[in-house]
Amino acid sequence: MIIYILLLLYSCNNQSQQIKAIDLDTIANTIPTDEAQQVQPSVFDRVAALKKLTPFSPAQLKSILPKQLLQYHQTNFEITNQNGYSTAKFTFYNTNQNKAFQLTVIDCAGETGANIYYLQYLTRLNIQSETNDGYTKQFDLFGQKAIASYQKKLNQHELTFFNNERLLIQMSAKHIDIHEMKQIISALEFCIPS
Repeated sequence: MIIYILLLLYSCNNQSQQIKAIDLDTIANTIPTDEAQQVQPSVFDRVAALKKLTPFSPAQLKSILPKQLLQYHQTNFEITNQNGYSTAKFTFYNTNQNKAFQLTVIDCAGETGANIYYLQYLTRLNIQSETNDGYTKQFDLFGQKAIASYQKKLNQHELTFFNNERLLIQMSAKHIDIHEMKQIISALEFCIPS
């Protein structure tokens, strides 16, 4: 019995050493290739560039969008300025079709804004999920990467995209399909303060 226990302990020790060797090999094989290392700096360069920009004032951010987009009119506006960045929420409504959508504009300039760009946009680009209740996936929006999500129960679409090298835009709409949302976005012209 004692010999059996000693053999069992010995075999466990040998197996753990083999596992350690495999783990070291696995780690060695996960070192990024030259191609992956070239992609990473551009992301960090953009974040560093955003940190150097001066954030817009609430008044500048308020005037960034037009009062009308296609057949939709701006009906509501709300601005939040906290922790070193500003967020503006614009609601647009179409009285003829009884449809509305909301555009949230986040100024990603400055230290906090650059961190929001990284956390709410870059890290979410690689998240893909699909269930019976909806999806979240990367979406091509006029040659740019966007994040598209859909909640089936609410019939609500959301598109998140980056614009003008500093603005993170989130468009949320109920009962407006993704194709109509793209039409609205194609008509979107920002009045960027100088």
